[in-house]
Amino acid sequence: MNAKQHGFTLAELAVVIMILGLVLGGLATVLPNQINNARINSTQQMLNTVNDALIGYAMTHTINGHPYLPCPAVSISGVEGPLNGGAACQRREGWLPWATLGTSQTDAWGNLIRYRVDAAFSDHSSGFLLGATANLQVCQHALTIQPCQAVALAVPAVYFSSGPDGYGSFTSSYTPNLPPPGANVDEAENTNGSNATVTADNPCFPGNAACTFVSHSPVDPGGAAAGGGQFGNIVGWLPANLLFSRLVAAGKLP
Repeated sequence: MNAKQHGFTLAELAVVIMILGLVLGGLATVLPNQINNARINSTQQMLNTVNDALIGYAMTHTINGHPYLPCPAVSISGVEGPLNGGAACQRREGWLPWATLGTSQTDAWGNLIRYRVDAAFSDHSSGFLLGATANLQVCQHALTIQPCQAVALAVPAVYFSSGPDGYGSFTSSYTPNLPPPGANVDEAENTNGSNATVTADNPCFPGNAACTFVSHSPVDPGGAAAGGGQFGNIVGWLPANLLFSRLVAAGKLP
């Protein structure tokens, strides 16, 4: 005796379709957030390796026994840029010299990492001494919003990913992305110095906006953040005390 075969009723099919719609709708909301968070974490991990790479460079590059840091890359090659007159970096802001340092070429969104180095730590003819002072600073907001509320002061090098929006960076094929919109004041602070397409280079001194960078928690589009607007930059820096302590331990300083 054959068992009776039952199919779905229209009502049952409607319920299944409704459930599938809810599941797919939820995935459409959750997946982009998960992907973006994964990219943020991946980029942060990549930036965490930059300090070791910079310190490793300083350990193996000295002049008269004095170490120095690499110049920014200014081309798609990722090799540190040229010198000006055989001593100072021709440009002190550009792109992380990933090929020279052996780090990743781009962040998780496929954009180059911006890099700024202080002149006192990148002079290839004299190097730097123990206790040298840098003038790069990282603040909580742009100087046009408020005086510097310091996150880090006197840092030899600053580097950052432009984050999910990509504003102010270049792709791996050296194609420029859009600059930060006017409302993104804090992001604009991070891209208002010399970069890989500008030949002029302002010397750093405390309070110089070209040598001030901003780092704080992300702010979604339309956010206020004390007037700084949308912010997605992921910022890292090389602390002077870390650089000095590692070089002293390795016998490279004083």
